[in-house]
Amino acid sequence: MRQHEGGHATTVAPGRWSGKGACGVPRSWNLCRMGHNPDVPPEVYCSGTVRSLENAAIDYAMLINDVFSYQKEIQYEGEIHNTLLVVQNFFGCDHPTALRIVSDLMTRRMQQFQHVAARELPVVCDDFELSEQARATLEGYVVELQNCMSGILIWHRGCRRYGADDLARRVHCFVPDLASAVPWRAVPVTR
Repeated sequence: MRQHEGGHATTVAPGRWSGKGACGVPRSWNLCRMGHNPDVPPEVYCSGTVRSLENAAIDYAMLINDVFSYQKEIQYEGEIHNTLLVVQNFFGCDHPTALRIVSDLMTRRMQQFQHVAARELPVVCDDFELSEQARATLEGYVVELQNCMSGILIWHRGCRRYGADDLARRVHCFVPDLASAVPWRAVPVTR
């Protein structure tokens, strides 16, 4: 995604969503690897196949966040780096249409993840002549990534950040050209 021009996100770029690194997804993947058997050479993790697997999972997880956080980010925080808003601006469509497009993108990324895990990862194992133990470690990594994606979805469904009642209790709300519901006053700084 390119930076905004005049307050609007301008283009959809391939790959992960650069503005979303703060949600911690890549760090979660690294935690999954920490306990792995050293039988898996680092070159395997650097292979295009494993990177494709991880990128599909990261994209899916970040898109989950964008779907759930849309109202909070747009209405309450003035954020413009939300995929749904980018899709709306890029395609000139309404929110429900953007949601369908993003849902389709999520489905495609999940299908990519499943394809790589089922078809391409076994080829990498053969190419690197990995032991049964190393193959089991990589199969376990796929399950760990699946668990991370599931956990992210479960967290978003159950957390108290995105519901209408939760958002209504927020102290401030970002809506351009609308005064804050809470009057602003200067607070003296004591030293």
